[in-house]
Amino acid sequence: NVCNGEYVDIYITGSPSVSFTYVHNQSGSIGIANSGNGIVNGLPLSFTAVNNTSQVLAVNFSFTVTNGYCGYTTPFMLYIYPTPSIVLNDIIKCKGQLVSTISLPSTYTWTNNNISIGLAASGTGNIPSFTTLNSGTAIITVTPIQLGCTGTPETFEIFVEDAPVTSPVNNIAVCHNSIVLVNRDSAYSST
Repeated sequence: NVCNGEYVDIYITGSPSVSFTYVHNQSGSIGIANSGNGIVNGLPLSFTAVNNTSQVLAVNFSFTVTNGYCGYTTPFMLYIYPTPSIVLNDIIKCKGQLVSTISLPSTYTWTNNNISIGLAASGTGNIPSFTTLNSGTAIITVTPIQLGCTGTPETFEIFVEDAPVTSPVNNIAVCHNSIVLVNRDSAYSST
């Protein structure tokens, strides 16, 4: 069993200098032609496995070694696992808000570069829910690992912002059609 992109060596045994042929059952590209031939010389039949699907490819090879009029056929099964992957979106929360559980397969690992937001430094499987503690930005890196194959790590960010703080405004009395000026913190929008 191999992962997408791994190197495969298949050794064909038999008397030196006899010929062999092979065929396999996959119609798409797996890194080697659907059929071929060669001479038994102690060197492997080598290729880089390709699986650009999300499913495991079961490749059923049939090798036939012949020496003149005599020959034998033997089957060989190779499983090519896909490269696991994941896409995650950034999260924006205010300090004190709940971040819901982020569901991941149980074999995926993750790391967090900023534990001050309230999330642990690392884990395996789901990223648990947590209540944000401090403002700041955390970069979360998720490494997809499935069936022994490792995909490209995916990063997303959790932005935790300070909740807006306002000061109460005293009641004031105004006349009709009067202009009223209210001082407020200009860092926050009035909408």
